Amino acid sequence: MIRTLKGPKSFAANAVLVTLSLAVSIVGAEIVYRVYHGISLLEMRDFHPNRNRGDLAGINEYDPLLGWKLRPSASFRGIPNHAGLTYDITTIDHGIRRNSSRSEYAENGAVLVVGDSFAVGSEVNDHETWPAQLEEIILQRVLNAAAGGWGTDQMIMRAETLLPLVAPKAVIVAFLDQDILRAGFSSYGRPKPFFDVQNGRLVHRNLPVPIHVDPPSFAIGKLRASLAWSAAANDLMTAAFPSLWLGAQGQQFRTIGNDPVEVTCRLLHRLKTELDSRNIAGLLLMQYGEPVRRLYQRPDDARLVIECADLLGYYVVDEYSPMRNLALGNVATFESFFVHPRDRSVFGHMSNRGNAFVASLVAPTLERALSSGPRTTSSAWETRFAPVGGDQLRVDLAERLSRQVGLFYGGQAPIASLAEKDTGQFVVAAVGPVSEHYVIVPAPEIKHSHAEISLEFRTSDRTWPRFQLLDRQNNGVFADIDPRRPGIALHRLGNAVSLRGSVRHSANGWVRVSFSSSGYVDEGHLIIQLATDRGPVFSAENEHLEIRRAFLSIRKLMATK
Repeated sequence: MIRTLKGPKSFAANAVLVTLSLAVSIVGAEIVYRVYHGISLLEMRDFHPNRNRGDLAGINEYDPLLGWKLRPSASFRGIPNHAGLTYDITTIDHGIRRNSSRSEYAENGAVLVVGDSFAVGSEVNDHETWPAQLEEIILQRVLNAAAGGWGTDQMIMRAETLLPLVAPKAVIVAFLDQDILRAGFSSYGRPKPFFDVQNGRLVHRNLPVPIHVDPPSFAIGKLRASLAWSAAANDLMTAAFPSLWLGAQGQQFRTIGNDPVEVTCRLLHRLKTELDSRNIAGLLLMQYGEPVRRLYQRPDDARLVIECADLLGYYVVDEYSPMRNLALGNVATFESFFVHPRDRSVFGHMSNRGNAFVASLVAPTLERALSSGPRTTSSAWETRFAPVGGDQLRVDLAERLSRQVGLFYGGQAPIASLAEKDTGQFVVAAVGPVSEHYVIVPAPEIKHSHAEISLEFRTSDRTWPRFQLLDRQNNGVFADIDPRRPGIALHRLGNAVSLRGSVRHSANGWVRVSFSSSGYVDEGHLIIQLATDRGPVFSAENEHLEIRRAFLSIRKLMATK
């Protein structure tokens, strides 16, 4: 407990005590976060993801379907990388990257690769990419049709457009785990296509892709420069406020409230159907980058996509175990797999040596796919997106909220209070010292259902709501909403699927939000949490949130044949 001093000369001393208390709390939170995620306490570096982006705007050209792709028949020399060296990129027809200095063209009957910057080979020369080195191993032509910054939706559409043009014998779809999340954006630095799912069908949006996007209206450079040295703050800001944290002048990051895993899986199914009709084998490669050393398990999004691809009949190469084992057993070799400066302050894309390792992982499975042909698709892939049936159960949450009015959450050290302002209108207020601030509303009906929360909220500019609908096994979804900005950021926990979300602003500052998901295996609860521009952990200073017209809608899942 901090004792405050009284008297006219006490202000400075009290300010120092409060500042020291906050500093100790922040440092303590950072230590706990790093220990939990396996990040060294001595690792002092800028964690901001844009330090590793390696964007090359000049090498890309606008594409009305994909948003952007590599310029065809182009040459870019002397591009700097994170190691302080330079590299060259040259392309042939269709914006395909060269594998060597030999005369090359996009001939038929090759192996086609689509992917992001890890596949296209950012930060290394043409012959050092993993598709180029794969070509040397299997002694068959490999076409590298990847591009930096793509999401899984763009990669799959890229493969679909090239199938009739290059008639490949096999297609490799190369995902970085973070690429899955990009399928949940309508703009990821620049405008891109995206998909909704309606009644089990993909609906294509942003067609054609807009050419321009408005730049952010507020400065974030100083905020990012200071907070990016905290691993906890970086991960929090990336998840909760992507546009604020990732955006730059002329860039915008806009979430659109879909389920990137479901969109990716349904697109993989669409591609697999086309591959089967042409008797072409499909292979999925999942990569993780340097952060794999801090992952104690596969991210849920990556795990669910891998499971889906396997059921769809793709041959799967997952680099998690070999890369993770290498990171734990031979740190020097692992770090040599990535482009980095001498002080190792930043780890960028994979190096020549790292790409050789990836090619060696892919080659045996690819050769098996080429000799055995396409695998059969199992109908079980669709059961994880099981349709809903029966009558809808709609529960007015006002009664449950009323029962908890006057309660203080957090026991002996209260963190939040709940009051009823008017009939059916409630106020959640943060109280107490540095902590998270939230209230919990029971929702036992969500078991084995598709559950949706819809409500209206109103808050001040400095307070953000975070809503979480979880079962007892921590399967579910949480939604972050910045009331000053369009869009909703949805985040998956556990085995939740079929995520949906929307936000609509109305009169007098009220915001209508709805979000939903399936995958609940137990009874659950709704968590209404407060966050600020300082994040979800803060000392209460009159932060509050008004809630009204809150409903829980339930549809039970039907068994699929």
